[in-house]
Amino acid sequence: ELLFMQSEHPARRLLNALAFSCESNDGSSPQDRALLERVDELVMRVVADYNEDLAVFTLAANEIESLLQQQRSRAEVAERRAAEALHGRERLQEARDQAGESLHSAIAGRPLTREVGAFLCGAWLHHAVQVLLRDGRQSSRYVQVMALARTLVALDGAAARGVGGPVARGLVNLEDALAQCAQSSGLGPQAAEEWLAGLARAMAFPDAARVPAETPASTEDIGEDASLRLVGGTDTLEFEPTVAAIMRELAPGTWLRLVDEAGKEVSVKLAWISPLTGRRLLVDRRGLRQLVASPEQMAALS
Repeated sequence: ELLFMQSEHPARRLLNALAFSCESNDGSSPQDRALLERVDELVMRVVADYNEDLAVFTLAANEIESLLQQQRSRAEVAERRAAEALHGRERLQEARDQAGESLHSAIAGRPLTREVGAFLCGAWLHHAVQVLLRDGRQSSRYVQVMALARTLVALDGAAARGVGGPVARGLVNLEDALAQCAQSSGLGPQAAEEWLAGLARAMAFPDAARVPAETPASTEDIGEDASLRLVGGTDTLEFEPTVAAIMRELAPGTWLRLVDEAGKEVSVKLAWISPLTGRRLLVDRRGLRQLVASPEQMAALS
């Protein structure tokens, strides 16, 4: 009776430690297998040594709790790395989306020579993403990046009208901006000089072919779900709005029971909430990423 009434009873502590050691532990990693093997050894020792002395429970519980604490420490490190990696990928995706929108706005559907279009959709776009990641959209550097794109589009339009002198002077004034663009790609001044020469050659002929530039389509790259089952987006997903509301209120550190691909319930922890997308990072007891999902998607799995 004391076993169930007193949480600090040695046998109760041992029982709790055994439960934590075995729950969701399928022995898939060397550390998990080692924990299960040691727990098995300690249980056998308790069975063999018990003679109404509660110390045998205390010793076994202490050792298992120590092993669990080591496991939790490793899980916290893995969990933190998973959150940092996901945040980095989301920031990169956001920067790509913003740079693509900015480029689309700068071009505004105007036809460009092949060289200008290729530069803007390649080197310039990479440069814009790097500046967004380092300095942000409101920074003076990003203003300069946008000025480079708009200036090139305007110069290409002027070249099509045969305005040679101002175009040449305008290109020379872009030398520093092109050098910064090359630096973002890890290239030296020679690359900027080659870009400048290529752009000048392309704009030297007013009748050069000009076509609408095709800006790269944005691709989302942050799903990568693991073992839990998730289908479709929230438009086609079947979920209870009340459950989704509950999921939105859950704080990091909360443990959940969700359904895996085989229909089996698994324990996952809400480790992190993205400040950019609001998605939730769910990890297992080892701190390894299991799912990245919105509250609506989590509701569909619950």
